[in-house]
Amino acid sequence: MRMAPLIYRRPLAPGEIDYELILAGVTSAMAIVGLAWLHSRLPNPSCPFAYLTGLPCVTCGGTRAVRALLEGDLVAALRFNPLVVMGISALMAANVYAFAVVGLRLPRIRFGPFPEKLCNIFRVLIGSIILLNWIFLLFTLPVGRH
Repeated sequence: MRMAPLIYRRPLAPGEIDYELILAGVTSAMAIVGLAWLHSRLPNPSCPFAYLTGLPCVTCGGTRAVRALLEGDLVAALRFNPLVVMGISALMAANVYAFAVVGLRLPRIRFGPFPEKLCNIFRVLIGSIILLNWIFLLFTLPVGRH
């Protein structure tokens, strides 16, 4: 029995939701709002978790990481929150892909049904990355200043 491929390319079907167009639009709007926020030098948003516990949450340091990235300081950005930097990098790559396939009307990358075992491995991997990032923040960000 031949299994369907896990990753394949195909043209966008008539009437199908254009996820790439949505991704490009939503993330572009988020980037514009975020850059306007940072450019206006408004204060960093407060973290309710850090306020209540005195400990950083998984995304604490994210705003400072983005500011460091915009200033071209990748090392400082990674020190503030490596997971946010990885997330922004992944979104940038996804946007390049989205703008390319939408603009050039290329076939879209789609994912087939994954075996449950592979999904479980992926879940554990993602959870482990989030946990490691939080442990990193617990040891590197100053207590009470998030």
